[in-house]
Amino acid sequence: MTSTKLDLVCILDGCTRLRKARGRCPYHYEKARLAGEFGEPGKECQVESCHRKHAAKGYCQPHYDEYRHELRKRRSSPNPKQHLIYLRSLVGVPADGPTEDQRRRWALQEAS
Repeated sequence: MTSTKLDLVCILDGCTRLRKARGRCPYHYEKARLAGEFGEPGKECQVESCHRKHAAKGYCQPHYDEYRHELRKRRSSPNPKQHLIYLRSLVGVPADGPTEDQRRRWALQEAS
């Protein structure tokens, strides 16, 4: 049996997009999945006092946006100690600070 073009279209009336899964296009499939139409209970946000529907990573959309904002903030401001270790490695200084020999040489250079 060959499939016709109509067999490949979303099962919902008026939608002309191609099917993804369970007879629905990606938009209608995701909408139905989040609504729990496939026998799976609709997940809720993992924040205790929030009862909105799950959007991503266990959070509803507003809490997920907040989570991403915090994640970006942490990535943009590096750990000062790690940053100092990185800078020291660029100039050849050990991670725990300059050695006594290095300090002596720097003092001599500053004095001259």
